Amino acid sequence: EVVNKVRHAVGPPDGLVKRLSESFGGPLVTAIETEDPRLTTVEWTMKEFKGNLEEFLFFGAQFHKPAMERITTYCLRQCTLEPADYASLFQSMARGSRVELWSMPLSAKELPILTRAIKANSPVAALVLDTNELWPDGGRAIAESLTSNTHLDTLEIRSNKIGKEGATALADLLRANRTITALDIRDNHFGAEAIELVCEALRTNSTLTHLDLRGNQIGPKGGAAIARVLRANRTLKQIDLLECEIGDEGAFEIAEAIKGNQTLTSIDLFYNGISAAGVSALARALDKNESIVNFDLKCNEVDDVAEATMNKALLRNSSKVYGD
Repeated sequence: EVVNKVRHAVGPPDGLVKRLSESFGGPLVTAIETEDPRLTTVEWTMKEFKGNLEEFLFFGAQFHKPAMERITTYCLRQCTLEPADYASLFQSMARGSRVELWSMPLSAKELPILTRAIKANSPVAALVLDTNELWPDGGRAIAESLTSNTHLDTLEIRSNKIGKEGATALADLLRANRTITALDIRDNHFGAEAIELVCEALRTNSTLTHLDLRGNQIGPKGGAAIARVLRANRTLKQIDLLECEIGDEGAFEIAEAIKGNQTLTSIDLFYNGISAAGVSALARALDKNESIVNFDLKCNEVDDVAEATMNKALLRNSSKVYGD
């Protein structure tokens, strides 16, 4: 408190507030100067930083620390950062905060800087790296940088084309990391082989509760791999498999698995090419399950009998889970 009073008394260097207002906008700088309690999220789009993000974060940390500590989310879309900006961003975040980097130019130059910042065990709890075209090398680098991280609980790297090589690194991450509870890897060009690697790691993982695989063409073999996870894993609660092309063969495998699984609460099988026979098997299996309360089979061949069976089972399970 004494240090903060001294900083306020001394004030920022001459011209700093003016420069920051010109770069980041007067309202944002004013909100920090007045320590506005409503300022919890900062978003920038298509902005080119040339080291001035580091200056902005220094200004806040040195002269308005309470205001900066209330900012829990930074969202940057299509922005260009200097190396010092990346390092400062991750170092300045409060424990439990969220960083979102969308469609950023994470080239061979920027990626090592980002991974070093992550590897330093930043207190960031949620990291979103969507649509950055990481490709396999980038996916591997991100996964490896998080192996010993003890703060992150949510990792979202959708639409990055990381493929089988990236999946291999993610599997290693899931074996080593003990804090990540939610993993969003939708639309990453995963086939059956890639998802089998991830699923093998999940069979012994005791941390992850939410897995999002939407838009990966994992096919029937991938569906069978998911079924093996559901037989062995006892922590996974939600799995999203929209448009994964598992077909009847995958549906039959998953149906057998959910009969004995009593921890899964939500499964999304929207648009998976499942015929009436596959849907019927899933409906009968759901009737024997007591934990699933959300079961999406839209855009598959759902007949009236199967729908009635599923609705009855979901209502029964919801009453058990949430009470009447």
